[in-house]
Amino acid sequence: MTLLKKLKAPLIFILIGLLTVPWEEHEKWVWRGMILYSLPLLCYAIGSAKSKEWGFLIGLCMILQAIASPIIIDKISLRDYVTLEPNFHNTINVKKGSITGIEGEQGYTTDEKGFRVTKKINYDNKPDNTLRIFTVGASTVEGMLLGDHVNWPPLLQNKLNETLTSKNTEVINTGKSATTARNHLATLKQITKYEPDLVVFLLGGNDWHSHITVSQAPEKHSVGFLSKLGIHLPTKTKECIHVIRIATRFDYTIIAEIFKTIKLRFKKTERKQDSIYQNFAGGAIVTYMGSLNRPDKRVFRPAQVTPEYRYFVAEMVDTCKDKNIACVFANQPTAYQNDAGDEIKKTFWITPFEEEYTLDFPSLVHIASLYNEFLIKYARDNHVTGCDLASQTPPTFDYFWDGVHFNIGGAKKASEIIFECVMKTLGTKTN
Repeated sequence: MTLLKKLKAPLIFILIGLLTVPWEEHEKWVWRGMILYSLPLLCYAIGSAKSKEWGFLIGLCMILQAIASPIIIDKISLRDYVTLEPNFHNTINVKKGSITGIEGEQGYTTDEKGFRVTKKINYDNKPDNTLRIFTVGASTVEGMLLGDHVNWPPLLQNKLNETLTSKNTEVINTGKSATTARNHLATLKQITKYEPDLVVFLLGGNDWHSHITVSQAPEKHSVGFLSKLGIHLPTKTKECIHVIRIATRFDYTIIAEIFKTIKLRFKKTERKQDSIYQNFAGGAIVTYMGSLNRPDKRVFRPAQVTPEYRYFVAEMVDTCKDKNIACVFANQPTAYQNDAGDEIKKTFWITPFEEEYTLDFPSLVHIASLYNEFLIKYARDNHVTGCDLASQTPPTFDYFWDGVHFNIGGAKKASEIIFECVMKTLGTKTN
């Protein structure tokens, strides 16, 4: 018998390890996974029949626990669901003049779910006569640098309570910076158990940012890399591959969770502070500003949104209909407009973020318009409310402190526009 045949079983275990370790994540999990999947080979190398039996059993147990993990741990359904840190309070003191339109202390509070709220929410037992609204999106929903009471979701809540006096309106902010439509769909599926009457989505910015970065460096992204090779998989096929990948990743398995639990038990850390106070004077963000002046300027004007974005928007719309939830789809206002002044252009820093190149300004105007117009058209074509925030928000410091994020004036304006969209939706639903 050749050596290769003798070592067939442990080599198969190593191959499975190579396929399941998280190459895209921290290398420590790659090493941990490969060490465990290599144990059968070590046992076979010892040479005795007993050690070979142990080696085969170790490898078999590794495979069985990996198969059982998605069922027991449920990482698949939660793979894209992310929130802010629960039960967290932070006060950000924004120094005067550091950015335009926000200054002073901004309280930043989350509840036990990791959501930003201004009143206690009974998630287990929704009170009678309550209008429960969730807001879903990224940093422009979370409210980057905006305090608990000046962001647009609490302002929307106040206006609805003033108008719908017979109802107790709750507006629950699930926004989380740097998320995309994929995450927003996962959030929608998670919050349905809390009996929402209406969900407001504000989305698009991070999705077109991803479109830009993948287009300019396809070799760094599996989807772009496959496209460059001429392999164009349907979006549903890519989603199936994504699910399988999550289901089999070593760092999501039972044994990995045991590692994490042991580490938490024995790691001696200082008790986390319940409240944090920070001073903000611009910091790293200001150093990133002026990105339009990068020497490497590129033109990118796609003809359509990505299939992935279209897919996830469609899934959100379908979920709203299937669950009988009224939904409002608001697009992303920006200062990427032809009449933007030179001063506000100097504050741009996500053109894209942390890259050596920048898109030229006309390309930014194009891609923002492409995504914003798509969302409104898709919503209206599918008989849900499309809320055109983008066309109603001028590209000035009255509303933005950079190219994308609302200042206090922008949050107020967003709340007013979204209020009208919500009232229209509620009226349509009750008639």
